[in-house]
Amino acid sequence: EAFDYAAALNPENASVLYNKAILYSNAENHEKAAATFKEFLKFEPDNPYALIAMCDAYLAMGNLDEAAETFLWILELDERNIDALTGLAYIYLVKKDFYSSLAYLRRIMNDEHVDCDYISYQIFLAFQESKLPEFLVYYIVCLYRLEDIDNAIINLELLTFYDELWIAKLHELEPKLLTDKRIIKYLNKK
Repeated sequence: EAFDYAAALNPENASVLYNKAILYSNAENHEKAAATFKEFLKFEPDNPYALIAMCDAYLAMGNLDEAAETFLWILELDERNIDALTGLAYIYLVKKDFYSSLAYLRRIMNDEHVDCDYISYQIFLAFQESKLPEFLVYYIVCLYRLEDIDNAIINLELLTFYDELWIAKLHELEPKLLTDKRIIKYLNKK
């Protein structure tokens, strides 16, 4: 109610709308959050934080197409926006459009700031269904970055059954992984 009152007093005050949208998001009222972010974006159409938050609301509601469209809008503003690239990879993974997801994963997985917690499970599911070793490489990278060393080792062992180029790709993405004493110790036992 306070936000509505503040907006009524000054309808041009975009920060009121932004804060109201955040409040809706925090209360998991995603439909109202998305609508309020959309209203806010009339005042600040290129605000990346509002755009990402609106995408999060769309994803929470299962509106993958609207989220994808908004992520693409963000990439028009900043072609290297890691959140938008990760979001698109996630959407294509969920949709089981594996080749489109790989196009985005290739752009983000060399960035140590990628949100592996957000995307790793979908990468794992993609590997299980497609059997494409590139997904396994990305999954191992995520496991390592999440400090899940035991599962990283198990999946690394599986990766050794594929062509050596995938081990090289793994080393390229996460050079510390193959020199990590915990992993070397395990591999030397084999």
